[in-house]
Amino acid sequence: DDDWSLEGLLMGGSVHDVPEVWQDMDPKNFVDADCPHILLYHGKLDNATPYLQAVEFAEFVREKTGDPERARYKLIEDTGHSGGGYLDGWMAEEKLAFLRKYL
Repeated sequence: DDDWSLEGLLMGGSVHDVPEVWQDMDPKNFVDADCPHILLYHGKLDNATPYLQAVEFAEFVREKTGDPERARYKLIEDTGHSGGGYLDGWMAEEKLAFLRKYL
C-alpha cells in the first residue's frame, strides 16, 4: 500500500492512489476457459504475500475453468517469500513432471 514499496513504484502509486491500475493487473482478469495449467508454490512463512492468496487464486482458476486439475498449489512449511525451501530436489522433480504433462 506504500507509494515507496516496490509494487507502488512499479504500478505508479499505491492501491489507494491508482486502484484502476492495480485492478487491471489482477491475474484473475486473465483467467478463462483456455488458460494454461498452473502450478503454484508458496511458503507458509511468507511475510510479503500471504500464502492464502495462492490458495484462493488456485480455487478461482479451478472454478472459472471448470477443471479441478487446472491449478495446483503446494504450501511449503518453514519457508518464506524466497529461500532454500524452493530449491529442494523433490520440487524440481515435481516441476519437471508438471511441465512434461502439460507442455
